[in-house]
Amino acid sequence: MVVPFAAGGPGDTIARIVGAAMSPHLGQQIIVENTLGAGGTIGTHRVAKAPADGYTILLMHVGQATSVSLYKKLPYDPVNDFEKIGLVTDVP
Repeated sequence: MVVPFAAGGPGDTIARIVGAAMSPHLGQQIIVENTLGAGGTIGTHRVAKAPADGYTILLMHVGQATSVSLYKKLPYDPVNDFEKIGLVTDVP
């Protein structure tokens, strides 16, 4: 699971909690990889260009929605380069 922000921050914490909850259902361990830089675009680009084999996933927040308005040219399409698989909420 790629988190496009620094380790120890809120995104990293959520990714580790979500990864731990996903692992038993998938039958394998989820490894969190922090790939930070450029407001989240470096890690997001890495996931966008990864093989679509289900082994690389992205935990992103509102930054993915706002990146289009912040950067003139993104190296990925925030709508079409990703397959949405879930939503993380605070509702138990």
